[in-house]
Amino acid sequence: HADAALAFHALVEGDATASELFYMFQHMSEEEHAEAQAASSDADAGAFEAAPHLIRRTFLFPYVEGFQFVAALFLQDNTWSAVNKAMADVPRSTEQILHPGKYVFAEEPIAVVVPDLVNALEEGWTLLRRDTLGEFLLMAYLETDLPQERAAAAAGGWGGDSYVLLKNSDDESLLASLATWDSEADAQEFLDAFEEFMRLRTGAGWEDAEDGQPGRIMSLPEQIVRVYRKEADTAVMFAPDIDTLQMAWTALQEQWPGVQ
Repeated sequence: HADAALAFHALVEGDATASELFYMFQHMSEEEHAEAQAASSDADAGAFEAAPHLIRRTFLFPYVEGFQFVAALFLQDNTWSAVNKAMADVPRSTEQILHPGKYVFAEEPIAVVVPDLVNALEEGWTLLRRDTLGEFLLMAYLETDLPQERAAAAAGGWGGDSYVLLKNSDDESLLASLATWDSEADAQEFLDAFEEFMRLRTGAGWEDAEDGQPGRIMSLPEQIVRVYRKEADTAVMFAPDIDTLQMAWTALQEQWPGVQ
């Protein structure tokens, strides 16, 4: 899935970046070093700065956090031994890249399954994508409207997640995301941060659900958002209208929490 692929990309590019720096400092003069580090063109820099925050962070992740991950492995004994082993036993998640100790101690991501929602909805809905966001993308997403430290803390207790994206014949979309966290406190910290993020992004407020089920709802002009926490698991759903939301939410609740 996407999170594991991004983790592997970070390992490869982190290794390449570290190797490049080692070579530059050991075998190149200051003039050669400066030339190699010459800034990219103004046009390229401008295009990068104009890109959305999430795109910029995802682009840099393999070269920044990936390098930091490789450096942490190298510094275990100041050799490439641990890095070489990582190439054979690759990181399984961006969580392991962000927290090298979780890779070293083999803290694996938890498999989370979002149940089938297509059959719970009216005709015309199809599944477009089923994937995993991971700690890094959740953090980068929150960073767009929250301070970096708050976003990192909110995503830092990630244990595993999965989402599904559905579309219907009217080009409306439904997104359902389930995540499991290291503790109930971590789950609540994420939910609090997500609710604040949505308030800042939309200017709308949250209300208690009116269907007798726990959780909170935000009503937007063309979208309904629902959030809920059950122990150390959280659910977030974006739907085009309240009827679609309730049908999908009922199906989700019947098979909660979907964690294997």
